[in-house]
Formats: sequence, structure tokens, C-alpha cells
Amino acid sequence: MNVLTRLVALAFITGPVGLSFTSIAHADPADQALIEYEEVRQGVVAGVRSVGNGGGYAEMQAEFINLRLQTWIANAPPAVSIEIEPRCSPQPIHVVSTNTVRVAACALYKVPPRTTLAQPKQFNEIATWVLTARLMAQGADFKRAYLRASQQFGVFSQYEESLEISLTSGNFLFHDLSVQMNGHASKVLSLEGREIAHDITALAQEQIRCGADDTITWMTRDSYARAAGPTGALILSSIGWTCVNGSRWEGQLLTSFESEDEEIKPGSISLQIVQRREVAK
Repeated sequence: MNVLTRLVALAFITGPVGLSFTSIAHADPADQALIEYEEVRQGVVAGVRSVGNGGGYAEMQAEFINLRLQTWIANAPPAVSIEIEPRCSPQPIHVVSTNTVRVAACALYKVPPRTTLAQPKQFNEIATWVLTARLMAQGADFKRAYLRASQQFGVFSQYEESLEISLTSGNFLFHDLSVQMNGHASKVLSLEGREIAHDITALAQEQIRCGADDTITWMTRDSYARAAGPTGALILSSIGWTCVNGSRWEGQLLTSFESEDEEIKPGSISLQIVQRREVAK
């Protein structure tokens, strides 16, 4: 049994969404977004590359954002059901109704130079597409919706650690993502199999206890993994959190799962905090 752990740290601050070093001169963010979308789409149509099939890591982030958009934006448009269209039709967004919008998977992925492997876009770029979809559900055309959405997420920072876990049943990733957007901090924890990613943020938050008080901040760091049987894994992360009353706590977050056929068994995911203790003031 071999468990390979590889920790990748990414940290960056971006300017307005939709601009890149390869932008065509004078192209506005909406036009550039469509150009980049078509580049990814053509590769998928030609069979050169593939993107998430509706359940991948970028799609999971889109769902996370859609559920929390009101936290980051005052007067955000009403929530809608976002469906992911994996085949990447010519139009990246299709409004089914005022309550349902279909977003092509190609809008959520990028293909770095000199590679055919699609990777999820930055969190704020995915957020821009989610907000664009919600604005279009309210009647806005694509260009007007995208320009407005891109302005909402211009100031942004992201830090991510991804832990690679290799088991006999497949290779898996544990993502620890922290984002700062419009003055609001968010933490996203997830597990990713070959085609399906699982948001485990809420499971972690359920383990954080502040008595009658709410938790105001929490963080995880220094994750590592080991095998737990032929198809299972155990991930250990340091965790710390602060309660409204000012008390600070720390412990070890244990995340475990079982797998088969390169995917994580949903019912097998378990999280608990051990060695919980209050930090002296």
C-alpha cells in the first residue's frame, strides 16, 4: 500500500476578472471570457481534452458559491438552481427559467499553456460566472451581466493546499481552500475523486463547538494523509477557531473516507476533532 502525499500551495491576488496576459488588445472582459470559453470548448468538442462531467471540483465550487452569494454581495439577485452542462454547447449560459440556469462546464475550467489537462478556474472567476448566470435569469444579456459580475470580484485573494492521496482503488485529492473576497473570508474543504468532488466544509463546521456562541473564524493547516486499509485513507489537519466571546480553541481534525473504482463512497466520509483544547488568552 502506497500513499503519496504532495502538498501544493497557491497564493495570489488578482485584478479584475476576465483579463489575462494573453488578452486580445482592447477586448473587454465579457468578450475575452467568450474567447477563452470557445478555446476550451473547441478542445472538448475535438476530443483533445475533457472537463468536469457535472460533479468535478469546479462544479462543486460553483454550487458552494451559489449557496453563499448573498454573503459576499449586497442586493445579490435571487438564488437560482444552477445545472452544469458537461457537453459545452456553443453558448456558455442558457436560461431555462427565472429559477433555473444551465452553465456549460467549459466556462468553469481553463487549459494552461503547453498542456491538454483542464484545470478549475480561480474561485473568483467561477464566482463571476455564477453571478452572471443569476443576473441573466433576471433578464440581463450576457455582456451586461458579465461586466457587472466581474466588477464585483475584482479584489480577491486565494490560498489553496491540495494533498494528493494514492490508494489501490485510485488517486484522490484533499483540497483546503481559503478565499478573501469583498472583505469576507471563506473556507472550503473538499475531497475529489476521478469525476466527483465532495464539499465537506459543513461536516467540519459541525465539529466546531463554541457553546451558545457562534464561531467567527476558523482555519486548518499542515495536512497529511496515511492509508487506512486497502481502499481507505485518514487525513490529519491542525485546526483552530475563535468564538464570538473571544475564546480561542485548537485541535486535530480527522477526515476519513473509503473508496472504490476511483471514487469516494459518499456515505463513508467522516470528520471529527480530537485533542480539543482552549488556548490560554
